[in-house]
Order: sequence, then structure tokens, then C-alpha cells
Amino acid sequence: MPGQYQAPTSAVLVKDPDPEIPAILRYFEYSHLALYLQQVAAPFREVAYMLVAELQGPELKAGLRKLLEAKDCMVRARLDWTESTAPYEGRHEERGGILCEPDPTSVPYRPGIDIPDVPGDRP
Repeated sequence: MPGQYQAPTSAVLVKDPDPEIPAILRYFEYSHLALYLQQVAAPFREVAYMLVAELQGPELKAGLRKLLEAKDCMVRARLDWTESTAPYEGRHEERGGILCEPDPTSVPYRPGIDIPDVPGDRP
């Protein structure tokens, strides 16, 4: 479609790149991660490469480091979310290509852990 932005890939060549940029970009790779973590990390990599292709200077490096920190936080958040739903292992649903928490009405109630939706709804 004409006029639609096409995000660059890792094959994008940058003129006279700062030697620190590739060192930062390597931390945006995600193929070593489990699939459910790749889904969280992938958009950050795309943004990082887009920024490197279009910007330069010391603020680019600062921004990439902050983007990397945000990516790391989101991956850890996904890890924490997955660990907190461990009793439901294998029950995650895929919606729009993203693993999501299952429909709460289909998850068994765990006394002492879950709070009933409606007071008096469950023992």
C-alpha cells in the first residue's frame, strides 16, 4: 500500500554507525527465549531497529538503553504473570497471536487464593 510505513529489519545498514549501537542492539535479539516471551520482546526489537535506521547521536544511545530496560521489564512481567498462573499451566488461550489468560469463568476456584467475583458467590 503506498504511503504505508515499512519497518526495517536487522539487515538495515546504517552509515557510519556508532560502535556502541550494535553492542546495544544485540540485547534486543529474542530467538533464545521461549515463544511466550518472544511475543513480548519482538515489538521492542522492531522499534529499536527502526530508530537506529532513522536517528543518530548520543540521545539515540540513551533512548535505546531505556527501551532495552523497558523490554527487560516487560519480559520479567510476563515471567511473573506466567508463574502466578502456574496452576493453570497449559490453559492459556491464544487471542490475536498473543497468549492470554484464560477466560476466568473457565478457571476453577482456588479457596484461599482467589477472591470470588460476587460476595457469597462461592464458599
